[in-house]
Amino acid sequence: MAHLSIRNLSKTFVDQQVVNDISLEVKAGEFVALLGPSGSGKSTLLRMLAGFENPTSGRIYLADQPLHAEGIHVPPELRKFGMVFQSYALWPHMSVEENIGYPLRVAGIKGDEKRLRIKRALETVQLEPLAKRDPSSLSGGQRQRVALARCLVTEPQVVLLDEPLANLDRHLRATMEEHFRSFHQRTGATMIYVTHDQGEAMSLADTIVVLNQGKIEQTGSAQQIYGSPKNAWLAGFIGSGCVLKVPVVSDQDVLTAEKLQVLLSAKLSECSRQVFIRPQFVVISNDQGLEACVCACVYKGERYEISLKLLNGQKIQSYHQRPLNIGAKTRVFIHQAKLLEDAR
Repeated sequence: MAHLSIRNLSKTFVDQQVVNDISLEVKAGEFVALLGPSGSGKSTLLRMLAGFENPTSGRIYLADQPLHAEGIHVPPELRKFGMVFQSYALWPHMSVEENIGYPLRVAGIKGDEKRLRIKRALETVQLEPLAKRDPSSLSGGQRQRVALARCLVTEPQVVLLDEPLANLDRHLRATMEEHFRSFHQRTGATMIYVTHDQGEAMSLADTIVVLNQGKIEQTGSAQQIYGSPKNAWLAGFIGSGCVLKVPVVSDQDVLTAEKLQVLLSAKLSECSRQVFIRPQFVVISNDQGLEACVCACVYKGERYEISLKLLNGQKIQSYHQRPLNIGAKTRVFIHQAKLLEDAR
């Protein structure tokens, strides 16, 4: 597998810039998730990597060989990339093994090599018993695995996946996530996976690249993205929690639990910075912390999600094992908060 380098890549459609000066390094064998809301540019970026879209500017390298640069544009069929789309796009009149072997037929690969490649691809996605079946007799998850095998049979250096689980129900998505994880562990393939689903990105990827309006907001592991969002937009997009205002504090200040109670009790007129607080760091207590009033109580199965209002009018979220009455008075103790970089 090869290292992939994206340098100052941009794409403009008419007068709309969809991808804006993106630079990214993908290590050989790395699983990278491109995560973002609709319209963030993630699928356009993937299509430029595949060669389906011609960048407006920028360069793409695979193992130091240019795929797109000034005067150079390698077509998709010569990039040694495999792509799995959101739609399975299987030929209905072909069997599973015929669908998988179709790219080899187009490439002129025949005989023992063709049979061996199809056999290896079937084994990789664990579909050997279904080789002779028609796609119409398969479940959605099995069809997606056929699409993945069809991609793998060409022995690509990079595997691109464009929201491959979007058409599956929740239970089947969880099963397919496990298949993707085990596939990556077995093959060590370099994989770039587009999704708008945070859960998918966090459970699958080594590195998450969060896109917003064509730009990279933050890059890091799932733990880094979730635990230390850089700004208010990221804090609101990843997971759940609340952005609250506090008085002036420096980036070097340590936000101890005791200091947080003091900061969050200030009047809003005295506030000029923002902190982000996850619900799990807010403990509802009757004898310590800030006074609060229950605004909402929603049952989430294993717990209740409680929305509360502090005395200064700001709202905060917490989890609780028992329901609380709307309008009830209580106290909350905040154990941890993240000071946001761009909230001056």
